[in-house]
Amino acid sequence: MGPERAGPARWSRPLCLCVSQGYWVHLTKVTQAGVVSRHRHPAPVHGFVLHGRWRYLERNRVAPAGPYLFEPPGEGNTIGSTDVFDRAGAARKHGEAVGLRADYVKRFIR
Repeated sequence: MGPERAGPARWSRPLCLCVSQGYWVHLTKVTQAGVVSRHRHPAPVHGFVLHGRWRYLERNRVAPAGPYLFEPPGEGNTIGSTDVFDRAGAARKHGEAVGLRADYVKRFIR
């Protein structure tokens, strides 16, 4: 399955969409410097930077390639959200747009 487009300089590909426990695992590639708007996570984020680095403006911290990174759930009022079902729907929509079978995304669902 091709990547889920998320903008001209970023794409994301699902690896696991766990609907029974409400989480997802995906690979994201960023091809040029940019800014991700400030956001909060309702659940922990676990990750690895495989190449390059990830800079956190709000924490004055840089995550280099290699080490494990952890982002705790955010605090404060939630003004928007996405969940594993949104992610599965986006993957399904992308798959259909590029000519894959409608049920192709099922291989990622747990």
